[in-house]
Amino acid sequence: MDLVLKYLPLIIFIYPILSWLDSRKRFTHNAKFYSDRAVSVKKYEEECSRKGIKDHEKSAFAQALAGTDKLGFRDIDIIKSKFPDALFVMINNLQKVRKKISIEVLNGEDVFVVKKTLKTLQFRPFWYFILYFSSVPIIISNSLLVLLFDKLNWNLILVDENTYLFAQWASLIIGIGVAIVAAMKFINNEVLVSLIKDKKMVISKDEFENSLISQNLEYKI
Repeated sequence: MDLVLKYLPLIIFIYPILSWLDSRKRFTHNAKFYSDRAVSVKKYEEECSRKGIKDHEKSAFAQALAGTDKLGFRDIDIIKSKFPDALFVMINNLQKVRKKISIEVLNGEDVFVVKKTLKTLQFRPFWYFILYFSSVPIIISNSLLVLLFDKLNWNLILVDENTYLFAQWASLIIGIGVAIVAAMKFINNEVLVSLIKDKKMVISKDEFENSLISQNLEYKI
């Protein structure tokens, strides 16, 4: 205690300096990070506006901008047109759900369309909750089987301690894996529903089909 009190003034003096240095370091790092992003956006716009550029070249620049091969230039252009001020936030959200949506043409414009109806997506969390909580019986299944066999005096399977521990670890790993998968699917589903209802960046399957019907009726009239 005496040692702590002895060096306490020194700690109190040094801590603000270290905190200031850390904040300056983070500021410099963040400034460079966002500066690089700005350069990437400018580079993408300049290259994609070149005369005679091919679609595969545009996609290459789009992938460089987004930092992933999951997105192409059509994806980036849709996001830029709808959310120019939140481009990278929307790119990050879109990456999580890209396999669940497609790009269709509506009224002469490219739009994101979900492969499922909104009602189906809103009902999905129910199944994800069941999947998540199913991890509990999976984790304890090995212990439950041992207790059941002991209680009923079944000697159908004789295992040693190592086999029991292996089965215990296996059930634990499988159960945790199921829980993680369920949680990730739930989060991605919530992101997708948010992009439909709140952000209006993605169109549900039923809304897209209704829009097509209305569009065709207008053409006929």
